[in-house]
Amino acid sequence: MIALAQRRRVVGSRTAVGSTRLAAMPAVLVTLAAIVGSVWWGYLAMRRADGLAASAFDQAYFQQLLWSVSQGYGFRSSFNPGDFLGLHFSPLLVVPAALQVVWPDARLLSLLQVIALGLAVPAAFLFVRAVLRPSPAAGWTAVVLTAPMIIWPIYQQQLRADFHTESLALPLVFLAGWAGLTRRPLVMIAAALVALTAKEDQVYPVAVMGLLLAAHGPGSWRGTARRRGLWLVGLAAAWAVIVFGVVKPVLRAGVTYDTDGYYAWLGQGSELLRAPFDRTEAIVAALTRPAGWLVVGWLLVSLGGLAILRPRWLLLLVPPFVAHMLSRQIPQQQIALQYGLLLIVPAVVAAALGARRALAWWAVRRRRRGSGRHVEIGRIAVIGALVAVLAVGAAYGGGSVPPFSGVQARFWTRPPAIDRVRAIAAVVPPDATLAVDWGMASALASRQRIQVLTGLTDDAWLLLDADPYVSGYFRWADRTALVKGLPTSGRPLLVDDGRFTLWGPRGG
Repeated sequence: MIALAQRRRVVGSRTAVGSTRLAAMPAVLVTLAAIVGSVWWGYLAMRRADGLAASAFDQAYFQQLLWSVSQGYGFRSSFNPGDFLGLHFSPLLVVPAALQVVWPDARLLSLLQVIALGLAVPAAFLFVRAVLRPSPAAGWTAVVLTAPMIIWPIYQQQLRADFHTESLALPLVFLAGWAGLTRRPLVMIAAALVALTAKEDQVYPVAVMGLLLAAHGPGSWRGTARRRGLWLVGLAAAWAVIVFGVVKPVLRAGVTYDTDGYYAWLGQGSELLRAPFDRTEAIVAALTRPAGWLVVGWLLVSLGGLAILRPRWLLLLVPPFVAHMLSRQIPQQQIALQYGLLLIVPAVVAAALGARRALAWWAVRRRRRGSGRHVEIGRIAVIGALVAVLAVGAAYGGGSVPPFSGVQARFWTRPPAIDRVRAIAAVVPPDATLAVDWGMASALASRQRIQVLTGLTDDAWLLLDADPYVSGYFRWADRTALVKGLPTSGRPLLVDDGRFTLWGPRGG
């Protein structure tokens, strides 16, 4: 009898260990997906930077800005007038600015973005799993929804856009939601506050997360956990009022930014309120552009279409979607580059609640039919596989799999030249203005004055690439005319290594 009891204890302990390992598998799989994806993203980002194919706006812009902060010049950049915080209130930038002391290089920003987007995957997993609990399928359903994030078309667009502060906020917003659902109020508030400092538009995803917690948080409707969701909404609203109504106007100090024209066509003040009636045709035309709808469609397909099961929560996609579509800035109205990040949180919230409804319906159906547990697991596995196939299909349709393996490969396949161009640029005095081709701007942005060719002035030193990957805001025809006219422009040719040419100031 004693031996039999001992044998049962051993079997029981082994079963418990096996169950624990099985329960941990979803988190392990999501973490592995995030790591593999982040390594791939990091490799592509480094290849792009080394090949001088990064974007001047906004990679070079942010690099010069953060270098300026690290040198004590404040949030100033030669790409835009005035204080940057008056344009975008992003005090979180002091963190990467502090790291400039260790490595004053735009590639640091690329790595920070890759890390943030990678961390958003397990953070989203924790959030979705918390929404779905206590369902036994919560962990595996969360895996299916969040593990493919790393290849979503919206993620692929963000890598094209280079560094933006929105990417730093994404894992923090999901962390705040998870903390609220698991009764960790201090973590929730801290994560939400830091996310708000990333950029002023993060008030929206934080408010969405607050609404989710207020409606579906643990406990009763009048319970403390639900009230904390309302606190989060209130925090986001108060932050919006203070930042948009007080802080940004003071820091702007009357300076005009290039973003001011994005919505100028809608009018100001009372004109803005009358715009739907006075400019009906133009607004309808803006809202029916197919590119933006396609992005939203790929996002919903990436989430297995589950968001459609909660149409009222799906409506939370409408405000940022409409704001993007009404912009006169082409990438924004296409919801390309970094602009799609603002849609991720409301889409994941709606999909998580849709999955919750589907699992609840499935549990009721199982009880009524008396289906065996193994049969139900098999059916759920088939549906999970279908959702995963949809996510991969969306990634392929909206980009490529692996990301950027075929689409826009020229970004990543150019020969390394960053050290070569920096050696030539070292000839230029550090306090002089340097004008450069679009792709090399981020590599040379750690200086006080840098321009792209559209802002060329007579006192600027000019560094050109014989093999530029794009002309940026400068038309190819205008760039060709500039290059042809240089020998008679009065600028001395100082360096010519066969690919890069350095020209001095006019008359210098």
